[in-house]
Amino acid sequence: MDTKKQTVPDRKLLDDLGVLLERQINFAHQGNLSGVELLSIQTESLVEEVERLGLLKSEEFKEEYEGLSELYQELCLTLTLDKEETLRELNDARKAKKTVQAYHSNI
Repeated sequence: MDTKKQTVPDRKLLDDLGVLLERQINFAHQGNLSGVELLSIQTESLVEEVERLGLLKSEEFKEEYEGLSELYQELCLTLTLDKEETLRELNDARKAKKTVQAYHSNI
């Protein structure tokens, strides 16, 4: 089998995965979680194909693996920060509701 012919589609598959992760990160920064979720379906499909082919275990794609790993970590961090911000806002809303209820009961 000609490895050069095999490498080009493999590299494109990894590039496509990187593009999807970057788009998910952008959606996460915008607070568009439904966009992140929608892209995760496509991302999962590519990840399964990459795993099936064993691409990231290959020394040839070490740099791609490191880049994808960094993107995935950035996505996880962004989503975690968004979650923490949402939880803070929810907590603030609960406190405000309790305050309003306290004032209402004193009237």
